[in-house]
Amino acid sequence: MVKKLAVTILVLAALLLPAAVSSGPNASGQAAQLESRTTTASATLSSLLAQNSTVYALQSQHAQAGSATSLAGLTLAAAPVRRCRLGAWASAESVATVRRGGYVHVATITDARRYFPALEGRGVLRTFRCPSLQCMEDLANQARAQGIPFDAFGYDLEGWDQTPLWEREHQVEATRMARALADRYGVKLVMGPARAFTWRNWPQMAPYAHMWIIQAQAGQRQYPAGAQFANWLAEYVGYLSTNPNMPIWAQLSTNPDQPLTLPQYMAYVDSVKPSLIDGVYVFNPRDQLPLIGIWNAECGQ
Repeated sequence: MVKKLAVTILVLAALLLPAAVSSGPNASGQAAQLESRTTTASATLSSLLAQNSTVYALQSQHAQAGSATSLAGLTLAAAPVRRCRLGAWASAESVATVRRGGYVHVATITDARRYFPALEGRGVLRTFRCPSLQCMEDLANQARAQGIPFDAFGYDLEGWDQTPLWEREHQVEATRMARALADRYGVKLVMGPARAFTWRNWPQMAPYAHMWIIQAQAGQRQYPAGAQFANWLAEYVGYLSTNPNMPIWAQLSTNPDQPLTLPQYMAYVDSVKPSLIDGVYVFNPRDQLPLIGIWNAECGQ
């Protein structure tokens, strides 16, 4: 939708910004033509905006509330305040940092007991990250028995031994079964499978998920932040279009092949959020960057 809108705005700009009106004998005719083009373009854009509840500005800087762009006197709606949807592995730092709309996950009942209760009522998705269906069921049963609240299963389906061979070979059916488990326990299903191992099945898997996290660090290793990286990610976002209302996040690494500075990391975030994705899972090996720094850069103090 955003891509379509961006292309349309470029077309309108072409209508609104023709060659400068000369001072010669045809000046009055050129001015009338420009006025006609402006009227037509304004009507077209008004119709387009009426069909879309949100217009996202495609820009490299953080969107600021109250800003606007003008094309030959035609003012475009200001971009909304960015939604602070960031996620991280559960830790003392992430529990202190991640707020409403965020995401944290754990892989053990011990960490769930330590961190999940502190997030109660804060609007953070508390997730059990599991490489198998059995792991989901085991952790859910332990959590229920011990009174530990949780909100989602995170299915980390990958081509490793931690994921049973049957699940690796029957990815769509395994995803359907993961959704059935989520429904049984009254929680959400977050899919975060290995991209290279599973992407061909994403169109069939996506309808079973409540949320999807694309592992995007390979794209970071191939492309700098900017249009090339966004185009790479857009291909994989497209495979998930079979579930058009599903939130899509990207897992972005602070150290894809070498450590990134905070501005370098935020450049990757700005490349794709919110134009392509809804949130960012911060993959932060060895605590390369302070999570609070990323939060403040994305969401403000």
